[in-house]
This record gives sequence, C-alpha cells and structure tokens, in this order.
Amino acid sequence: MKLKKLLMVLLLMIIPIWIYAQSESNDEDSSSCNFDQVTIQSVQLDEKSQSVTEVAQPTIEDKTIDLNLKMGNVGDTAKYNIVIKNDSATDYTFGTPTSTSRYITYSSDTQNNIVPAGTTKTVSLIVKYQNEVPESAFSGGTFVENEDLQLVLTNDSSTLDTPTQNTNTDVKDPVTNPKTGADATLLFIIVTLFAGGILYIVFNKSKTIKHLVIIIGMLLIVPLGIDAAIKVCMCTINVESKITIEHTAAPPATTNPVETIKNTVVTSGDGLYRDSLTANRFVYKGQNPPNHIEINGEDLRILAVEPDNTLKLIKADSIATIPFDPGYANEITGVTSQNSLPGTRYGASGDLCYVSTSNSYKGCKAWGSSSSTLKNVNGSLSNISTFPKINNSDPFNLPADDAYINVYLNGGTYKGAAIAGYYQSLNSELKGLIVDHTFAIGSIGHEENQNINVDINQEQEYLWRGKIGLMSVTDYVLANHNSACSSVYNYTSDQTCYNSTHSNYLTPSSGKEWTITPISVSNIARVWTVDSNDKLDDTAVASDLNVVRPVFYIDLGSNPLSGNGTTANPYIIAK
Repeated sequence: MKLKKLLMVLLLMIIPIWIYAQSESNDEDSSSCNFDQVTIQSVQLDEKSQSVTEVAQPTIEDKTIDLNLKMGNVGDTAKYNIVIKNDSATDYTFGTPTSTSRYITYSSDTQNNIVPAGTTKTVSLIVKYQNEVPESAFSGGTFVENEDLQLVLTNDSSTLDTPTQNTNTDVKDPVTNPKTGADATLLFIIVTLFAGGILYIVFNKSKTIKHLVIIIGMLLIVPLGIDAAIKVCMCTINVESKITIEHTAAPPATTNPVETIKNTVVTSGDGLYRDSLTANRFVYKGQNPPNHIEINGEDLRILAVEPDNTLKLIKADSIATIPFDPGYANEITGVTSQNSLPGTRYGASGDLCYVSTSNSYKGCKAWGSSSSTLKNVNGSLSNISTFPKINNSDPFNLPADDAYINVYLNGGTYKGAAIAGYYQSLNSELKGLIVDHTFAIGSIGHEENQNINVDINQEQEYLWRGKIGLMSVTDYVLANHNSACSSVYNYTSDQTCYNSTHSNYLTPSSGKEWTITPISVSNIARVWTVDSNDKLDDTAVASDLNVVRPVFYIDLGSNPLSGNGTTANPYIIAK
C-alpha cells in the first residue's frame, strides 16, 4: 500500500491531469458534507453610520449573501446580524469573508462566531468603507464598487491552452472556461495538498462547478480528459457586495478666482458668510477663519469679498504705533503752517479741529480733508467741506489736510511736510493689485438701542476714496458670528462680547488698534479703537499712540488662486 501511494504521488507530478466536475448533482456522498446542513436563515441591517443608505435589503442565495449599500464617507460602517442554523453534528465557525476590494473590508466578532451543533445563532458582519476613492475613479459623481472576487487564472482563448498566472489584482472580468466556453469566476482556494500543490475551484456565474485545476509547484497540469462528478464542501459563507460610494464632485474649474473663495461659504463656525446686510457681499467671521492670503511675502487676511468682486484685505500684523492725528503734545516737526500749533491740524473757531485752549488740543478725529471727504446723498457722491461733531448736528469746517495717519499710509504732505507713505514701500506685485476704493468714514455713536443697520448707515454717510485705509468699526462687529454681539453698543457694554473671549480674529494681540471711524460725540478728538480684550474702546483721543494695520482693496482679475486660506496653506496668487 505504501508503494502504491508513492507511485500515485509520482504519477500526479508527471502525468497531466484535468478532472472535470459537471453540474452539481444528487451524488451519494452529499450527506457527508456538514456544511450542507448549515443554512443562512436571515440577514438584517442592525447599525449603520449616518451617511450609509441600504439601497436594497440583503438577499440570500444558498451560501451567498448579496448586500447593496451606499456609503458617503471613509470610515462609514454597516453592521449586519446574520441568523445561522446549524443542523450538523459538529460546531460551525462563521469565518470572516474575504474582500478583494481596495475600499471595502469585512470583519466579524471572532469572540462570538461559533454556532454549536444543532442550534440557531445570530452572528455579526461589519462592512466598512476604509479607503478614499481617487478623484479619477469617479464618473458623474458616484463610484460603484462591485465586490467580485478577483481572478488569479485567465485564459482568453477558446482552446485548451494552459492558463497563465495573472498578477493584476484589479481584474474583475470573468475567465472563459476552457472546457465549456462558459464564463467562470475563481471563487476561493479550497485546500492545500501535498508540498506545493494547491487546488483551485473555478465556478461559472451560476456557481455551478465546472472543473478543477491542480497546480504542482511551478508546473500547471493541462487536461487529460478524465470526466468525473464531485461534490465540494464549502466551509465559508460568501458575501458579494454592491457598494455605491457617494461622492460630491468638486466645483467646476473657474477662471474667476473670487468665485473660488465664494464657494467656501459656511453657515456655522469660523469661515466665510454671506453678508445679510449688503447684497452680494461676503464677510469672514470667527476666531480663526481660513482667510489668509499671501502676496509676495506679505501676510494678509481677507476681511470681505465686496459686491464689485474686489477683496478687502487687512495686514495680519501691525506696521507701526503712531497717533491718528497729532495734538499739542506731539506736533509733527518740519512743517510750514503758521497756526499756533503748526505741526497739527488745529484750526480756528468754526472749524472741526478747534478747541478754545490750544494746549488742550488732542488732535482731530476726521480721516479726510475738505478736498477729499465725500458725502453720500441719495446714492450720489459729492465732495463736502464740512463734518459734524455729532450726527445730525451743525456741521463744522473740515481742515485742509488729511489726518496724519492717512498721509502716513498713503504718502503725500502733512501741513507742508513731505511724508513717504506705507503704500510707496510696497513691492510692485502688491501695488499692482491695489485699487482705489471708497472707505466709509462717517462717525458712529454708541446709543443703547442702536442696531448694526443704523451703525452702517451712519458710517457710510461720509466716504473717502483712496488706496490705503483702516478697518472700520462695523468691519470689527461683522467679524464675529455670535448673534449677541451684533452692534457697536454690544461691544462697548456687553461683557459676553469682550473681556478676553477672543472670539474675533481682528482683535489685536496687545494694546489698542486704530479704526478709521470717529466717535459721534462733541469731543473732536475721539476715535474708535479695538483693544486686546475684544472691546471697542471709546476713550482714545487722536493724539494717542496706538497700533496700525493697513487695509486696502485688491482686484485679482483672472489670476488663479492656490491654497485654502488656512495658516498652513494660505491663498496664493498663481503666477
């Protein structure tokens, strides 16, 4: 007997053998297969991630479960309860099905997967979307992953040629059965034979056994033509999944870079919001919204996208600590004016910039001059030479010069002294993008019942047109998405809006920062500032020394943007 077995092994290694298995029949040995006495009673979805949808209920075909799901996000899972009845005389272990998908995995509870002999038990199967599907795989916004088992052997001819090893793990097409011509799919490896021998079972689409192939080492045995019927005892439940991975396609490419920014609009948290007060305007809100933009090394932040598609920017860091406008104690030297305080805009009775005692003069709150200040009258702009101390009060004559801080930023002369401005120091790339724009420079009070609409209307009653300005008081208010902090008054009296809450990205890191907005009070020196505790401060006078952050408008034209506006990946204009 030992000699017979040895000769049989040698024969298998030398003589090509092909054993055909015809369609499954009622052969006499079928009762000996314990797995035939294991049946799937039911399959039901138990738990799932929020973005998972069951397209159709699971179906059972013999030992195969078909699942049909839609999954929206990497990490999504769906847990199924499978009721298995074991009528055999031995325990049945529910093994984890094998997935050949790059995106879908299966797992089971290995601590609770044994169905004892003669019992019915519920086991669990978890389907997980584990890997991001590449953008290139999508067509029309969704990607369907059919969970077919991969092929290892292929034979593209209609003759009995030797199948070849297929190294492409992504192949999903069925192989042609060299015996019958029927489409076939490799199901799984059944058993390991003697050293180097592996038995593959090849099925057609109907799961009917058609033939066996024996591989010994590197030698593939070709057919000899011996027919035989065989019953295969499968020991694993097969799962076939049709998974539709939902995908929202990226917005179409656009030549307008401003649209790239507008496409990031949010409705909660830090980010870009539609301005509910001005049509077609968008503002950034929050503690640290993704509004960073870098231009030739300049670190800037986007305050707003304006209705004319310009971007309103503010420099991320201050550039100086200077007075808004000099007073008696800090006159500008080198001037030619002959008034009693030649280095200031101090005027005479009837002028806005006048107090009765010159040594108590603390500067003037007007941003513009008699030649640069504009007024919005019924939608039309016109030059105006007067400005009120208090809204709706009698107007006073504006000075002949712009405020010192205005000249410091834009360049020009202040009381006859030439000043090289911040704008002149900028690199040519940034200067080429900055456009002349109107800045709202009207004065605002802090009346208790005054809402943001009134604040904006007062601010926009007077305007100035130029290149470099400062943020306005309403710029600061609108940068907070807390609805309780929606007016200038809130930021002066409601401690939930300030006192170091730092919920506004425009809050200075230390000290006080100038705004462009004068305070509507009789004191001609008062200008709104923002302090490092998030508060709008109404105590500063123009001659104080506070930090300055320039504000300006740029027109991107058709220059594309890269980046996403975060600190680590700011928007950058592509060259």
